[in-house]
Amino acid sequence: MMVRFKMYNSFGFKSLAAMLLFFILSISISYRASAETTMHTNNWAVLVCTSRFWFNYRHMANTLSLYRTVKRLGVPDERIILMLADDMACNARNKYPAQVFNNENHKLNLYGDNVEVGTVFSRYSA
Repeated sequence: MMVRFKMYNSFGFKSLAAMLLFFILSISISYRASAETTMHTNNWAVLVCTSRFWFNYRHMANTLSLYRTVKRLGVPDERIILMLADDMACNARNKYPAQVFNNENHKLNLYGDNVEVGTVFSRYSA
């Protein structure tokens, strides 16, 4: 009885491993075929940074870095939703006005060149 159990157990393991290998191979082959025939032309990106204030500078820098990456991957601006508190570039503590960097060497300005530093005044009519 003990010998039969061991033989059954080793046979079951081998057949299970063979079925699992067959399953993985069939999935990878079908995935490769579908990836070659299907083009993703409707990609969207939603980037949200809920942090505010100067001590959360890194959160906004990370979100802007992701924005640059998504743009570099080919997603157009019309399909990127970017939500963040835009208060870092013009913060009084920022040593580099109108610029946000994601590392200490300050090589890559995440805002780009199209930023205007100024104060916005709004007039409320009563």
